[in-house]
Amino acid sequence: MNNKLDTSAIVHCSLMNENTINNYRISLTMDKPVNPVLLQRAVDKMVDRFPMICCRITDDGKWYYSEKLEKLAIKTDDLPILKSINHKNIFEQAVNIIYTEEKIIMEAFHSVTDGFGAFTFMNSLICEYEDLYAGGEGIDWGMPNDREFEDGFTKFGDAAKTTKDPVDHKNAFKFRPFAEGETVGFSNFRLNLRNTKDLAKKLQCTLNEMILTIIYYGIFSMDYSYGKNVVLTVPVNLRNKFESPSLRNFAFLTNTAVTSHGTDKPVEEVIREIRTQMHKQNNKEYLHGAITKLAAITKMPVIKDVPLWLKNFVIRTVANRGRDKGCMTVSNLGDISRMLPDAVEHIRNLDIMMSPRRHSPFNCCIASLNGELCLNFTHGSLDSDFLKGIRTFLEANGIQYTQVTH
Repeated sequence: MNNKLDTSAIVHCSLMNENTINNYRISLTMDKPVNPVLLQRAVDKMVDRFPMICCRITDDGKWYYSEKLEKLAIKTDDLPILKSINHKNIFEQAVNIIYTEEKIIMEAFHSVTDGFGAFTFMNSLICEYEDLYAGGEGIDWGMPNDREFEDGFTKFGDAAKTTKDPVDHKNAFKFRPFAEGETVGFSNFRLNLRNTKDLAKKLQCTLNEMILTIIYYGIFSMDYSYGKNVVLTVPVNLRNKFESPSLRNFAFLTNTAVTSHGTDKPVEEVIREIRTQMHKQNNKEYLHGAITKLAAITKMPVIKDVPLWLKNFVIRTVANRGRDKGCMTVSNLGDISRMLPDAVEHIRNLDIMMSPRRHSPFNCCIASLNGELCLNFTHGSLDSDFLKGIRTFLEANGIQYTQVTH
């Protein structure tokens, strides 16, 4: 079974190379040791239910496709984080299910699905696993719905006019490039959720605005950010706006920009700038136009009908000259009990990580569970100033936290 990758997914394929591939990792710490035999049986059931996720990448010379795997064998966690999939082996297998003594982990190539689809998959996988663990015979999952495969950008990209990005990308801040021999670092901040909500209430802002503010102050603590326009890229789940059940990459990247004047910039001013820019973008009218603009690009003859090698070249050129000047992607998945409604009772905590961006080592994945707000940063192993800035802000504002760096 071959499924044509959607408009967003093909970009991840075109931009990958030996040094860069957009992967993510969802690590769930269970409430008891993992039984690998039962986990494999559960994964076997998921192959037919989620053929667009349990797949490999293929192409026909003009477009990329996903092809269902016949078998998805689980693996032990003996590979470096986010390294189980690379730009070559995705053509054999684009997702891995990994386990440790007490963790069930999913590592996936981003063209396969986004966070919503990945957690939908993990929710079903954990339910099947727990049913088998309890002595059941497994769950009848049926077959996937056709709408789970729909390309949302193509379906909803029909606005009368396109939209203009309201964020100024001039003089954009960039993190320094990796030093020779430097490795990727992973830092997990677990914040007291009640403390964080109390601070947001005191400052009269949303929790999402508060999180973005914390990250801005981490960047402001870095000397070379001074006077720069610091742009954070924030994915928006378009299913919430367009009522789509698609498990594809139906998300759009919005941006916020705050000029760095050091850590002495008033918190209220940062929050006000974030709120104003997000308000302009996080609405159905703006997003409808933005979807239309992206859908139109892939319908152009120069993209649609040319050989794949030329298509890749055009997409890379457009991406390099395009609007994405963000120094960090900040992906907030929210309350995980809503993403894993049937499985959350069996999960103690979680980590969510993304591979480094094309032009930056930095990413941030956010989720809350069991009274903790988890901020998972992908960063350069030498970037202590940024992490120190995060800690300084949390401590100055009375937010309790723990930090673990891998």
